[in-house]
Amino acid sequence: MICAEEGIGLIELLIALTILVIGVAGTLAVFSSSIVGLRHTGQEGTAVTLADRQLETYRAMPFSCIPSSTMIAPSGCLTPTGFPNPYLANQVTTSSESPDHKIYKVTTTVSSVSGSGLQIAVTVALNSGGPTLANETSYFSAAGTSANG
Repeated sequence: MICAEEGIGLIELLIALTILVIGVAGTLAVFSSSIVGLRHTGQEGTAVTLADRQLETYRAMPFSCIPSSTMIAPSGCLTPTGFPNPYLANQVTTSSESPDHKIYKVTTTVSSVSGSGLQIAVTVALNSGGPTLANETSYFSAAGTSANG
């Protein structure tokens, strides 16, 4: 006598394994995209930190020592070395100068605004290329006040 249910257990097992493989593959795809997202977010956070550090050097300086668009230190002002340096338009951090130990390019532009004020803009990107990760701008006046923009 031939039983009509022969091989049914094997088919059920194959269907269950297929569903399991699809579920595991979907879970791995979510994890891999999360890792990529976290890596990018970490780089953006580091870039914002570096831009803040660069702008803080200007906030700590007397207005008379803030460079013009030529980025030359006025006479009588200290000239720091390393990062952050307020007198370098383009800086490349070392791995020890950034929180995540990657190398970033920090670009600073100083421009005059109406009256006797200055606008300082800082952009940060990975030194290896790619999009800008952070943009920050501050406005400074001879009255000694600064306001973030």
